[in-house]
Amino acid sequence: MAAKRAELIEEQPTAPDLYDKDFYQWTQVCARLIRERRLDCVDLPNIAEEIRDLGKRDKREVYSRLIVLIAHLLKLQIQPERRSQSWIRTIRTQRRELELVLTDSPSLRSRAQRKLPALYTRAVEEALGETGIAPNPLPDKLSWSR
Repeated sequence: MAAKRAELIEEQPTAPDLYDKDFYQWTQVCARLIRERRLDCVDLPNIAEEIRDLGKRDKREVYSRLIVLIAHLLKLQIQPERRSQSWIRTIRTQRRELELVLTDSPSLRSRAQRKLPALYTRAVEEALGETGIAPNPLPDKLSWSR
């Protein structure tokens, strides 16, 4: 059985070769090689890049969800007569999903807080674009917490 396994390993493309050809298979081969402690065969440069990209993805998700959340809160504030279940659901969903990401990656909470002024500006642009109203009724900066 060990001989057959060795043959299969030899027949498979190396992890770096798989990266551009079959990402899923690349992930499986790399995971197996790491579990087997065959670090000399692991595609370390691409693994490092993917790990870095995972962090970036979570950061972008937090920022994006905050923009959507703030934009919907602004819309509620400036157009309370247009309040809809859709807006309320969006606010709940964004809060819930943000909490999930921030629970897994608590260091993103302080990054998001530092970025809030820029995110708020983008949310204002979003709210103005969706409502079509003049910017006058919108506060200059974020006035709510949690």
